[in-house]
Amino acid sequence: MKKISSLLIVLSIGLYLSVQTASAQLPIKIKIPKTKSDPTSSQPRQATPDVDRSESRSDSATRTGAGKPSGSGASRIYVDLHPTSKLLWVKDSIRIKAKTHDEYWKLPNERKYSSWAPTLGFDLFYDNKTDVNYVAEYLNPDGSSWFTEELDHSTYDPAPETGTVHYQSKDTFNNLQTRSTAAIGNYGVRIKNHETGEIVFQGRFKVNKFRWDDNPQDKNKFDFFVEHDWLLPIGYVGFNENTGFDFGAKPIDVSIWLKGSSDTKDLEARVFFNGRQIATTANDGGVVNRTEEIGTEHSIYTTDVHDWKLWHFEWTKRLVYDNSGEFNHNNLPDAFFADKNPGDYVVKIFRKGTQVRELQFTIGPDSRIVDAGYQKPMTLTEYKVIVPVKVIGAAEKWNATAWQTDAFYGNPLPGFSAR
Repeated sequence: MKKISSLLIVLSIGLYLSVQTASAQLPIKIKIPKTKSDPTSSQPRQATPDVDRSESRSDSATRTGAGKPSGSGASRIYVDLHPTSKLLWVKDSIRIKAKTHDEYWKLPNERKYSSWAPTLGFDLFYDNKTDVNYVAEYLNPDGSSWFTEELDHSTYDPAPETGTVHYQSKDTFNNLQTRSTAAIGNYGVRIKNHETGEIVFQGRFKVNKFRWDDNPQDKNKFDFFVEHDWLLPIGYVGFNENTGFDFGAKPIDVSIWLKGSSDTKDLEARVFFNGRQIATTANDGGVVNRTEEIGTEHSIYTTDVHDWKLWHFEWTKRLVYDNSGEFNHNNLPDAFFADKNPGDYVVKIFRKGTQVRELQFTIGPDSRIVDAGYQKPMTLTEYKVIVPVKVIGAAEKWNATAWQTDAFYGNPLPGFSAR
């Protein structure tokens, strides 16, 4: 019995020493909670409008293999974009509108005397871990200051992995009650960092008006709107989302602006490669108005001249893109894989059987959609490029030269030319 007890004591001591040795070899992790940067810091962050994201984010990730899909050895052509603390201005996201009010604070006793105030919105691509505040300063046609307003922004934290932080006018109701105007013309706008006063955007917008009620008693009743004819020759080709899709085939998305009323059933987009039609939305895809609409509150009465809508066209079964290179093409036997067929593609868009738009895009030898550089750095959060769009026919009443001076609110694209 004594021998057994002695043996147990020796074994216990050995086990204890083994546990202590193993514990000393295990790393000890101390989780330090993250803290937000102080928004009152003397070094506030600035938006960076001149960043080429294709080099800093997508191309570099692909070269280093960071874009490989999980569990595979293939490199994706396009990889996810993730926000960081660096502020990136998404220039093509800015929208400026005129909000109509059927009262005018300077003439409180007048019946239905319409006035308006501006509203705007834009996106920043960053992680939203620190409050970054902006203000918008509006200028009268003569260049004098009209008023300045603080901008509201998304409060979620952090920003979605591939999302943006949206900024917009904060108190439009108060602006209509105390700052609205009844005058039309060319107005200016500056967007500034509230802490530093740095101007991150400067432009101008043209406001016009129209009457939609013929009642003689309502002679001072109008709808105000911002002219957006510059949108019509500008189109996009790419994908609807920023995600670097791993597997499967994703349709290429073509989006263009149409003026006036249109119905999905009236629209058709045909795509040609080497002069041969390879797809049509009549049989192989879809047409979608993704609610991106710019117009007046009563544009239903005058849609032909005061309403602009962004339309998307996809050929879900015929013109697709295999980002990972691992999709089983036998699953879509009739599909035309754009990434495997470099060259020029022509898209013709028809409304009620009549062609109204035409554009061209190119798939390069690297399988990417060729970027002519118009948008650098216009779009940061989606894989899409800007392409010129030819407006065909006289059905749409529009200013065919507006894009030369008014594009992106007085910031036309260098080198861009409407065909």
